[in-house]
Amino acid sequence: MLMLSRQSFAANAAELRGIPSARPQGNGWTISLRAGQTLRGVEFRMPPAGVITGHVTDEDGEPMTGVAIEAEQYRYVQGVKMLAARGRATSDDRGIYRIYGLAPGRYFVKTLGSSLRSRIGGAFPGLGGGPGGPFRRAGGPGNAAGAATAALGESAVYLETYYPNARSAPESIPLQLAPGAEMGSIDFTLAPSPAYSISGTVSGIEELPVPDGAQRPIVFVGVRPGGQPDFGNVSGLTQANPVTGAFTVRNLAPGNYEVIARSNSRRGGGSAVGVVAVTLGNASVDGVPIPILEDATIPGRVTLPEGYSAVSLARMFITPTRRLNPVRAISRPDSNGAFDITLSRAEAPRLVFGNVPEGLYVKRVLIGGVDIMASSTPTLTSVSGGMKVELAADGASVRGVLSDSRGNPMASARVTAIPASAFEAKDSLAGSVWRRSVMSQDDGSFEMTAMAPGRYRVYAFETLDADPSFDPDFLSNFGQRWTDLNLKPKETTSVEVTPIPANETAMYLGESQ
Repeated sequence: MLMLSRQSFAANAAELRGIPSARPQGNGWTISLRAGQTLRGVEFRMPPAGVITGHVTDEDGEPMTGVAIEAEQYRYVQGVKMLAARGRATSDDRGIYRIYGLAPGRYFVKTLGSSLRSRIGGAFPGLGGGPGGPFRRAGGPGNAAGAATAALGESAVYLETYYPNARSAPESIPLQLAPGAEMGSIDFTLAPSPAYSISGTVSGIEELPVPDGAQRPIVFVGVRPGGQPDFGNVSGLTQANPVTGAFTVRNLAPGNYEVIARSNSRRGGGSAVGVVAVTLGNASVDGVPIPILEDATIPGRVTLPEGYSAVSLARMFITPTRRLNPVRAISRPDSNGAFDITLSRAEAPRLVFGNVPEGLYVKRVLIGGVDIMASSTPTLTSVSGGMKVELAADGASVRGVLSDSRGNPMASARVTAIPASAFEAKDSLAGSVWRRSVMSQDDGSFEMTAMAPGRYRVYAFETLDADPSFDPDFLSNFGQRWTDLNLKPKETTSVEVTPIPANETAMYLGESQ
């Protein structure tokens, strides 16, 4: 791993030249060296960092102190495109903030929300409240906080606001930051907005195991906006009553939400999860039921095709991925292919297979005899029994050569093959298990082997990481610039595909050009 840093320069935007085989990872690159090999002529190029600064004022034009502001960029996290913070600052006593150390690129700048009572309580301690304390509607007439919130519903909050005055990134104005630039006057004027609550009961707590040293399971309830990408942050966390299961999540603006209950109470790192969709209008919502379901650990077996009984499964692993809870454990088959796997019963199984034996591919995955590789993947509440992972040896091979506009070989370009099912059904397990991505060699050649037979779209990119090359939404920006393939069992075929230039992919990734 090669990494570098220098104050006032953007290490995460550096370029590495002179090692064609280097692969970006985090703020550095991974490289491979043969015994006795020496690499010469290696060059790093690191751009100067930029700054975004501005003022935060309230509805009366007064400076707001202690407001957190983030500069975000789209990034791929575990294969999912989502906004990630790249820098943060807090407004000072003049309402001024300054986010520094930013790489050149496209940013969405936002303020983080806060309760009006916390702000007033911080200025006037006698009124109570304050950061970290429970939020309650301020008192009656004559109380400063009460006067401020009287006409704003149950309570009042300063909502998360994207520059200049938007509730979401798609509605906001993105900022293009040049290398070393200081972009000023990115100002916010915030006004309190009405806020409401969602309350209800978590059922099933009494069936959860009690962790060591505790009297009852601990269940937290929080929300995130409906339709948010996988692995999005859950906010407003509150603990459900361990006896009755009652909960209340406060300080919410009107909108669509996923209300998520979860507990990591199970020994061995397991969890229990429940989720329900709620639409919050101009009034609080009460009586929301959330059944919480403990993870299920089921037995499984990997089966080899006929004639492959001597193939070792020692390096193969199976990892469940989850929308609702980051807890996950890797399963490894033993010498007989047997394994145990822990899956959430609140969502459809999503699996990643690694180090599948060379020449083989995952053909089918069955739970209780139901093939979950189908486009409509059931949850474990609708199926029962163990898991069977069938490996097959009748895979196809695809090869080709990439060239630039002058006919010269294109090295280190990305070639991606995606099953048609991934475009037909977003949550298709087959679409994620069967997709492939490789880099072209120094002579522009590439090859993908042991591919599941079926229909594919093949894309090529001059420069691109693997994750966006699998994203149907990202790929939709390039029209029909793919090559169709319909692979037959054991077929070897050549494919011609024109690489999409780096400046085009950078445009849609929000990177600097």
